[in-house]
Amino acid sequence: MQVGFYILVFIYFILIMLFYIGWIKNKIFFSDKIQNQNQIFISIIIAARNEEDNIISVIDDITAQTYNNFELIIVDDHSTDSTVKIIESRSKKNSKIKLLQLTKNISGKKNALINAIKNSQGKLIITTDADCRMNKNWLETILSFYNQHHPKMIVSPVIIKNEKNIFEKMQSLEFLSLIGSGAGSININHAIMCNGANLAFEKNIFLEFNDTLKNNFSSGDDIFLMLKTKRKYNKKILFLKSIDATVYTKALPNFKSFINQRKRWTSKSRACYDFDILFTAIIVFLTNLSLLFTLVASFFNSQYFYYFIFIFIVKSIIDFIFLLNITKFFNKTKLMIFFIPLQVLYFFYISFVSVIGNISKFEWKERMLTK
Repeated sequence: MQVGFYILVFIYFILIMLFYIGWIKNKIFFSDKIQNQNQIFISIIIAARNEEDNIISVIDDITAQTYNNFELIIVDDHSTDSTVKIIESRSKKNSKIKLLQLTKNISGKKNALINAIKNSQGKLIITTDADCRMNKNWLETILSFYNQHHPKMIVSPVIIKNEKNIFEKMQSLEFLSLIGSGAGSININHAIMCNGANLAFEKNIFLEFNDTLKNNFSSGDDIFLMLKTKRKYNKKILFLKSIDATVYTKALPNFKSFINQRKRWTSKSRACYDFDILFTAIIVFLTNLSLLFTLVASFFNSQYFYYFIFIFIVKSIIDFIFLLNITKFFNKTKLMIFFIPLQVLYFFYISFVSVIGNISKFEWKERMLTK
């Protein structure tokens, strides 16, 4: 068992080191000014449900973009608040804004996005969320990157902004680790994750793979499309490392909503038949589970406490190096004061969510779902 712990932590160390190498070799992108405003028509798509508190802000951010050859399609997923009225009001003032509404027998974010993409006019599709914010150069930066590198899919950063309390700050730090891991894996041609809150792809990619996506899952539109693209165009999936291309979201307000989100994300793993994702998930889960196991076992046999300390220190060293570089890029190094507390809580959290996310229901937008 002792040798097993050493082998496991060694594999984990190498895995995170590879992500770190992928992150640092990914050059920061600086956008060229787009001179031709009619260059490429872009369709920006948002699926919305009960977003009356957020929808105005994201509409204002998008309509204020420096690149203006686009349409904004917002698909309402049976909202029960004033979301639809707000969108209708804005669409009357701006012809770029288009409202679609799902029929009674169709619901869910994935169906909303599919409906919007099929009705879109753009060559390039960009998806984001109703509760996100972006700066005025967001669209121009993505298009400039697309023009220079000609990828099939562009994964761009999503980070948490305006963290108010310790819970939100720790949430933000953990979220940065996911963004960094996704970016690092993409840059070594072993993509493991992306975020639909800031995802760009050619429309023909979606049309090519739509019939084979996992449409029986309520979420996962982003990851399933990425995996299909990866199998055929692996080196054409790129990460856009740019502050201007970054989308900002809010931290989840409480622990219940946080766990619900993570359960929703974890539920996708049942359909992710991808070696890179499965290998990463297994190594991360087993490493964190070994910390929990050795800590509990140390109460019965003090020898296990030394195993716990060894695994914890080795894991913390490589995690710290990786996260420090990521937080520096996003100007969030102050969050690193929560690194050790997060490390302590993380192995409890991962061990719990990895199991419960695959066996229990989760709540999303006032709906109880299983997958």
